[in-house]
Amino acid sequence: MRDQEVTSTEIEKAIQLGRDSQRHWGTLTHKERGRTLLELGRQLEDRADDLMVVILEDTGKPRLEALSSELLSVIELLRYYSKNSARILKPRRIGISTMVPHKVSKKVFLPLGVVGIISPWNFPFSIPMGETLTALFAGNSVILKPSECTPKISHWIKEFFAKSPLPENLVQVFEGAVDTGRALVSSSVDKILFTGSVETGRKIGAACAQVLKPCSLELGGKDAMIICADADLDFAVAGACWGSMMNSGQACASVERILVHESISDEFLTRFKQGLQNLRQKNTSLTSEATDLGRIIAERQRLVYEDQLAELQENREKILTGGELSEEGTSLQPTLVLCDGSERVWKEESFGPIVGLRTFQSEDEAVQMANDSAYGLLSSVWSKDESRARDLSLRLEAGTILINDCIYTHAVPETPWFGVKTSGYGAPVHGEEGLLSLVQMRHIHYDLIGFPLLKPIWWFPYTDWKFNLLRGLISWRNPRSSQKVKAIPKLLKGALGWLKSG
Repeated sequence: MRDQEVTSTEIEKAIQLGRDSQRHWGTLTHKERGRTLLELGRQLEDRADDLMVVILEDTGKPRLEALSSELLSVIELLRYYSKNSARILKPRRIGISTMVPHKVSKKVFLPLGVVGIISPWNFPFSIPMGETLTALFAGNSVILKPSECTPKISHWIKEFFAKSPLPENLVQVFEGAVDTGRALVSSSVDKILFTGSVETGRKIGAACAQVLKPCSLELGGKDAMIICADADLDFAVAGACWGSMMNSGQACASVERILVHESISDEFLTRFKQGLQNLRQKNTSLTSEATDLGRIIAERQRLVYEDQLAELQENREKILTGGELSEEGTSLQPTLVLCDGSERVWKEESFGPIVGLRTFQSEDEAVQMANDSAYGLLSSVWSKDESRARDLSLRLEAGTILINDCIYTHAVPETPWFGVKTSGYGAPVHGEEGLLSLVQMRHIHYDLIGFPLLKPIWWFPYTDWKFNLLRGLISWRNPRSSQKVKAIPKLLKGALGWLKSG
């Protein structure tokens, strides 16, 4: 049963409670915050079996995926930020111009305040937990709205934080749907983190822009896998199977477009098709490991698959394998479609177990086809020549490009996660950049010896000696100036005038 929607008034009350709690949390040292948050990690591990049951009941994921992509990634994030947050957020001295050698500049990093998080249903534990913990390491409090499509996990997260050693109201979880999300976006939170569709992301970005509220949007993907002529075929086939079908393809980072060199396309196609047909698919349980693909998590995605595949009814020969929904409509067979670039399956995000395939003759053609997309989250290049693959990767329009690998870097907390084009807007999550995106920077500028001895030459009154001094400095400091020698008398006169002025 869906929880009742939360009103704007209720959200504002929660924000005030969050601010009250954050005032103390934000004054703690990084070590003190890290100690408390590491205790959360111990509690998560203690309750791992209980959590796995809830994830499997809500999502139907295979047991191994629930462990690796949901729990492991959160534990790794806790480990990384507990070790590195103090270093990342340490005040930094700025090297400034020798024009003012008596001054010191520093960047300091303070918590934003209250961060609003709206998270998706495809990774309903790791994404909201990871973003919440990152915000906490930065000294913030959090208002979290998990997906209404996975209510058991949302409730588990809410109950977990309620019993945690964190200060009361530091993390508040609201289990509503669209109206609750809308109320959170329009509220007085200090930043919004959203993971979801491009359509919803545009609306959130526009709403935040109206009040100049920062937001980070992690949106869709149509990720391309380029398989060069010299690729290890066994490795590439295994990567393509996992990259396109992990989480039943319900990931923005899923491989949805495969580009294979025509010289190896027949062999790759034969092996890949067989690999997809060998995947085991059924609704899973905690006591069963005999599955590779789970079910469709969100009902509305089934409609997307039906709509995209309906276009191919008159060209069924393009569907090389799969394409059939189960009788109860809870799963779609791993589906491979031979494309020419005009199909909706090739151009639109499927977010499911559907992958398109095309061939290419040259690397230039492969790059052009890979970049011919509104999306730009991940891409991958598969080749035995890593130098060549790295050169090729620099030509691809994506936030992350993997070589002989795919998808998984969201689970590596040291690496930034972001998209270009319509795949993302704002700062990355994870890594140093992700933590720095959840603080506000202050620039502090002061005198080295504690008190100014001389008035700056650009203060009133304006005089000839000040003009000469500045003009001399410009010539002296220009590395290509031909006027350095002529500048010396002006510098001396100007310096003498400055000293006389006191």
